[in-house]
Amino acid sequence: MVSLVAHPSRMIGARSGYNTLGRTTSNVNLKHMWHRVRALNLALCKLTQLATQMDKSRRALNDLRSIRRLLLTERRHRDSE
Repeated sequence: MVSLVAHPSRMIGARSGYNTLGRTTSNVNLKHMWHRVRALNLALCKLTQLATQMDKSRRALNDLRSIRRLLLTERRHRDSE
């Protein structure tokens, strides 16, 4: 008669192999997750840089608009004299 229950020594070996496979799978998942975390950190850094550049550009554009208004006001005053 064949027993459907594994012998304890075989179960230990199977568990050991399963645990090794589980650790290997976990390591692969951790490496994959680590790459994702690094990519997300890089994206966050780039978005922060972009926000800073946009803020600087907005200020420069506002300065140019102010200068244009001053120049147009001076031109109007000269033309009206």
